[in-house]
Amino acid sequence: MFKVLAIDGGGVRGIYPASFLLWFETQSQICLHNYFDLVVGTSTGGIIALALAAEIPLSKVVELYSTKASKVFKPRRWNPWSVRVAKYANDELIKELKSIFGRSALKDLRCPVCIPSIDLVTGRAKIFRPKRSEPDHEHTESMAAWQAAAGTSAAPTYFPAFKFESNGIVTNFADGGLWANNPTLVGIEEALARGAKFGEIDILSLSTGNPVFETPAHHNFGGLMSWRDKIVDIAFLAQAQGTELIIRRLCGTSYCRINEVLPSKQALDDLSVIPTLRKRATEKAQSVAKELLPRFFTHRSERSLSNP
Repeated sequence: MFKVLAIDGGGVRGIYPASFLLWFETQSQICLHNYFDLVVGTSTGGIIALALAAEIPLSKVVELYSTKASKVFKPRRWNPWSVRVAKYANDELIKELKSIFGRSALKDLRCPVCIPSIDLVTGRAKIFRPKRSEPDHEHTESMAAWQAAAGTSAAPTYFPAFKFESNGIVTNFADGGLWANNPTLVGIEEALARGAKFGEIDILSLSTGNPVFETPAHHNFGGLMSWRDKIVDIAFLAQAQGTELIIRRLCGTSYCRINEVLPSKQALDDLSVIPTLRKRATEKAQSVAKELLPRFFTHRSERSLSNP
């Protein structure tokens, strides 16, 4: 079987899949990337995917959410121009990503990855990954892991676009969650491109939780000020749920989706949810361990066995 790990976007709610995977990493004392042929992740899920592929302990990723999120999501001081700029600067995010990933480049990763983003210069969907033949993927082979993480997590209205320059070409990247917040379809396409047969792909898909979405009456006016960042939240949520519906029909039992219904509305930057989601993720991992350990975390992938 060709095993794919897919991790959704969701801002600080990334503490959920990070803590879920940390439990398996700790209990089994394994490098998780050795047990998957491909890891795909979007936005906050892209940060986790890249960390796994770079052999960075998940405890460091969990620490990013637990102790650094308040710095990353520190509101700007209000001024008359506030409505024209992102809610948060990306300086602290970039600082923390550089600290985690160091000088690791995509070409140095120990496991194939796919990290969705959007090229704001061309308006096209973009995937950061090790080099393939398609022209769309040139200029990303030498991209630093922290740059890919910043490019996939630049959520509109929350953070400014991420500026990337390579060989004299300047591109601005935005959050891949706008088209692939649940990146499972990206993973399936990559698996097929790598020679896997459709019926031989086994997928572990991790959500960041399904929050209650409430639409205040003033949103019905449809204006920019009435929607603000809520339009991004609902776009991410709807995309993830739509993909799940499609994949369940296409893949059936080969698609294992780990989800959590959240008790209230929780935005991408709601720091108060972090302790609760960390606890719930650990409890969820313990409850599904009997099923998932033999399926995903016992036998190393053929890729890792041929490239020890």
